[in-house]
Parts: sequence; C-alpha cells; structure tokens
Amino acid sequence: MTYLSPEAERRLAAMSEPEVTELLARVRPPQESDDPMERAAQALRRSRGRDRPTKATPERAAQAFVNTPADHEISKETTGMSWNSPREAAVYRVQGGRKQVADRGIKFPKAVLDALAVFDRIEADTPRQPSQTAIREAILTGADQDEINALLLADLGAQRLRGEHAQARIDSAVRVLRAIRAAHDDIYPQLKALADMQIAHLEAVARLDGARLEDLVRAGRHDDAQALATVDVAAAELNTLWSMRDTFIVDRNGTTVGMVNCSRWRDPRPVERHHRGDETLAQSLVNGLRNGGELWYPTHAEAIAAAEPIDANARAAAQRLAEIQRAQGFTVAVT
Repeated sequence: MTYLSPEAERRLAAMSEPEVTELLARVRPPQESDDPMERAAQALRRSRGRDRPTKATPERAAQAFVNTPADHEISKETTGMSWNSPREAAVYRVQGGRKQVADRGIKFPKAVLDALAVFDRIEADTPRQPSQTAIREAILTGADQDEINALLLADLGAQRLRGEHAQARIDSAVRVLRAIRAAHDDIYPQLKALADMQIAHLEAVARLDGARLEDLVRAGRHDDAQALATVDVAAAELNTLWSMRDTFIVDRNGTTVGMVNCSRWRDPRPVERHHRGDETLAQSLVNGLRNGGELWYPTHAEAIAAAEPIDANARAAAQRLAEIQRAQGFTVAVT
C-alpha cells in the first residue's frame, strides 16, 4: 500500500469535491471517443505525451497538485487549431482573408464589421497562464488560507478557461465567415470590378498575338509593352480574386455540374482542347483566350446556368456514342 506525505494529505483534504474532480481529471486517462477521427487524435496526443495512459491514483493527483505539469498548456490539438476541417481553419481564413480584403480596398458592410469586432476582442483577450510556483510561494511566505484558495482556484480553472477561450475564438471566426457569405450582394460587385480589370488586361495581351516586348517598345506601343510586361501579375491577381470569391462568398465545388465547371471560363471546352501542362498561369489564360475561351467572374447561379447545358450536351453525346457502339457489338459504360 502506498502512503501520501502528510502535506499532500492535508492539501487534498482541504479541497472541495469539485476541486478534487477537476484535479483527478487532469491525470485521468481520456474517455475513448466514438468518433474515429477523435480516437486517432487521442492516440497522437498520447504518442506526444499529451494524455496520460495509466490509471489515476491519489499519489499522482497529489503530485499534479504540487507540480503543474508541462502539458497543462493547451496544445493546437486540444484547441482545434488545425486545417483538418472548415471550422478549425476558420481563424486562419479570417486572418488571411481580411488582409486580402484590406489590400484591395474592399469595404465590408456593418454586419461583417460587427462580427470582426467580436473576433478582435477575443483575440486581444487571451487568458494568461498562471504562475506554476505561485501556490508554493504563497505557502512558503505564510499567506493566509483565503489567498492560497484563490490561487488554487485560478490554477484549477486556467486550463478550462484557455480551452473555452480557444473555442470562443473559433466560434467568432466562424461567425465572421458566415457574415461575409451573407453579405454576398455587397462584396461580390467589388470583387467583380477588380476581376474585370485583370480580365481586360489578359484580353489585351491575347490580342497582341505573340508580339515580343522589345518590338513593342521599339514601335512606341508603350501601353501594350506595359501590359505584356505585367501579364504574370495580372494572372496571379485574377487567380487570387477567384480564390477569394470561392473561399468567402461562393462554394466553388458547388458550381460543378457533372464534370463541368464554368466558374472561370464561360465555356471550358475550347480551353481544355488546347491545354498544355507546361504553361505558366499567365500563358494558360492567354492561350485559352486565343483559342476561343472567355474568362469571366460569375456568381454561383451564373456558373451553374452556364455549366448545365454543356453537361447536358456531353451526356447526350456520350449516350449517342454508346448506342452506336452497342449497335456495332461493343459494350460501353455511360457515366
């Protein structure tokens, strides 16, 4: 039988039932989740020493009370700050997205600004980790029991507070993203105006039909030379604007009909027939324009409306081909 030191027994005896429960939870093995992803996360934390795999004992509870463990810190795994799901990535999306928006002078409506104000308040109010030696020092200096109890409660509540703060941070970020999506009608026209400028730039370069930069300069065609010299910048900016639309106000996966997606090209068929894998982004867009493609910046509804007849034609053509091949004795699967 193992015995506790008199000091540990005294300190445990002075704790209330909720405090003992909280203390034991710190050293008790985690409950096995029904969710396979959560079980995998628990296994990962155990492999890193985050969770304690052995049975809790009074001795270990007393040790946890005397020495705050290093894993008292809330890790990224326990706060949910990872890229594993849209919810968990919300904080990063808000932080990156608001910089993209600010850099382009896009104005948010009041509902989004209000949600961002809550997010900023929570970001600025991160709980501090209590001193790991405050209780010990209070005892050594002869502090009264009320002061020691206050330090004890602060220590016991710190982990819960930090965990709840982390979840509130994620919740506030999710609310910002919802507010942005709900403000589609205010934000989309601003994004489209910027995208249309880059599309016009790329169309101007496509009309140059392969002219060389030095030839344009010698001919005094300085506007054309400037457009050609900055075509990579225009292509990258248009790609960013597409990504901002797809990330914040439109679900790009939702704009695919069958195998057809018209969220960038009004009709992707001419572009696909001439696509080469060794092209830069700018070369791909300019060559697509030269081969009959039309770049645009559609809404979700516009992209779906453009994709539906293309998908219907593709299915009808596949059906006709299957009928011809069946008539010739072939077996074909039509998707």
